[in-house]
Amino acid sequence: MGHHRNSVGNIFWAAEHWRRVFPRATVTADGKPEKQRGLERLLLLFLSSPAVKVTATYRFALLQINFAPGQPLLRAALLGSLLWLGFRGGRSGRWSVGRRKMGKRAGAAVGYGEERKYLRMGGWRPVAAILTAGREWRKRRSRDRPTWFLEFESYSRKVEVLKENVKDMLMASKKDTVEHIEFINQLCRLGVSYHFDDEIENSLKEIFYDLPNLLEKHDFDLYTVSLLFRVLRQHGFKIPCVVFDKFKDTNEEFKKTIINDVKGILSLYEASFLSVHGEQVLDEALVFTKANLESSATQSSPRLADHIRNALIRPFHKGVPRIEARKYISFYEEDESRIDTLLKFAKIDFNRVQLLHRQELSILSRWWNDLNFAEELPYARDRIVEIYFWANGIHFEPQYAFSRMMVTKYTKLVSLVDDTYDAYASFEEIQHFTNAIERCSMNAIDQLPADYMKVLYRALLNLFNETENDMGKQGRSYASYYLKEEYKEVVRGYHAEAEWADKCHVPTFDEYVRNGLATSAYGVIMAASFLGMEEVAGGEEYEWLKSNPKIIKAGKMIGRLMNDIVGHEDEQKRGDCASGVECYMKQYDASEKKAIEEIQKMDVNAWKDINEDCMRPTNAPMLLLQHFVNLIRVTDVSYGNDDDAFTIPSSLKDYVTLLYIEQVPMYE
Repeated sequence: MGHHRNSVGNIFWAAEHWRRVFPRATVTADGKPEKQRGLERLLLLFLSSPAVKVTATYRFALLQINFAPGQPLLRAALLGSLLWLGFRGGRSGRWSVGRRKMGKRAGAAVGYGEERKYLRMGGWRPVAAILTAGREWRKRRSRDRPTWFLEFESYSRKVEVLKENVKDMLMASKKDTVEHIEFINQLCRLGVSYHFDDEIENSLKEIFYDLPNLLEKHDFDLYTVSLLFRVLRQHGFKIPCVVFDKFKDTNEEFKKTIINDVKGILSLYEASFLSVHGEQVLDEALVFTKANLESSATQSSPRLADHIRNALIRPFHKGVPRIEARKYISFYEEDESRIDTLLKFAKIDFNRVQLLHRQELSILSRWWNDLNFAEELPYARDRIVEIYFWANGIHFEPQYAFSRMMVTKYTKLVSLVDDTYDAYASFEEIQHFTNAIERCSMNAIDQLPADYMKVLYRALLNLFNETENDMGKQGRSYASYYLKEEYKEVVRGYHAEAEWADKCHVPTFDEYVRNGLATSAYGVIMAASFLGMEEVAGGEEYEWLKSNPKIIKAGKMIGRLMNDIVGHEDEQKRGDCASGVECYMKQYDASEKKAIEEIQKMDVNAWKDINEDCMRPTNAPMLLLQHFVNLIRVTDVSYGNDDDAFTIPSSLKDYVTLLYIEQVPMYE
């Protein structure tokens, strides 16, 4: 393809599709040819909606803000795309709907500039060129669309049909509470619960409010109680841990009679990770179940043994949802009691969404290669796929395409500053760059002492400007302000670390952790994630993020200290500042082994803080909390196996293959 490939960059085969599909401009609005890049963005974002049929007009605002600030021709292309939908749906009928739904507000939000004169409040009157584009698109839609697009459409049609069937099954299962909870659990584990968020929310509310009556009427076994506990808590309903007391004997120990209930023991093990502070029964359950599962794995069937071993490595509550779904699809397929319709739905939906993820990676690859940082900043880690893996782990659903793109871009630029400060720049250069970041102005570029810093600084300002333009059109200028402030906070943290290294200073552990809350970069990542969630992430939510509530502090600490545990030895060899491990060793006069053990205990307690803050009533929208927990889960996957999967990405190769290269096999 003629561009630099990173360690796992060979998956960017899809980039070539864009060049073939749009070999030259076909949509014009002011006599100038449309840029190919804009059309790429248009097509991706047009597909990112799960409801791209009659409700396409609702998605118009989302489409126009994504990736195309200051491109009036792209906005013209967007209008053409809507017009094409109108022809497809049946002439004037749909356009009357589109006109009413969009109205004056949508026109203002888009910021058409000179094109707005073509929109009259009395009707829908696009320019002739756009009209022609819509007709042409309709004619060419089968002939000129790339293979993946046709495949996506095929999958989408099947998903819509199967979705209704699965929804009927979900509703039918309500007649029996245990069956209903089991069905909801299967939807979650197969990665398709997002299709039924409202139905699941309403059902769990009903079950939770009726819980005392339910437990009094039924003598549920260990598996059922544990499943009920886990599913309710994972959705924020704080079912009390006393439900497990009946499985203890008079000595306050778990009964010996449940040891042979492998299914129940595994369910209790999974439930124990939803504990909060003060729940001793769950702490005891974890010790009890882990010991028994380790022995059970050697005596179980190969299928169940693999499932147990996977749970022991990483329980469902700490797993990245998309990875867990892909693994569980294979496990569920071998279940003799499986529901074939549900399995087929999960497989097709996984493959459908995977197609979108591939296109996002293609576009991000092009963005990264256009920056030419592999040559301009040869010391920096080339990790665009690995960073996208993090963004995708936070939210994989189609409607969060914009969030994934912005998280990837901002995290990549954070990573570049980190590498610059750690591995290349002198402390004097670092001071100049930090001061320039505080100003965030092109006027500050002349104060930078080196050309490579000017290249990085200019790219960062361009991204800030892009974000400001996009958010301004939505009336959410505050979002770009908060994001910029979070970025400054990270750079200040990196500066502090560079100063410690320059002075050979080892801070106290407490001082290190306070600074580490910033250098975890979680603040920037979540602020960027909020950009694409305008429905739930307003100014109040950005203030909540900035205030560092308990869950945010806990997550940032996990991110910082888990990274330190796996990377501190290599960092010390490079001459970096002392990590959390060295700081703990010095402050408490502890051995390296003892320091790591104590930090791991902090990790366990931090998860309890996280679980606690996710219980209702919450201080932030549940969706944002769930996404933040997903970020911590990605951290656990990346750093939880005693290696730094970002610096040494080979350990992520299997996940990248599983999620973005290999489709789920379909069998008739």
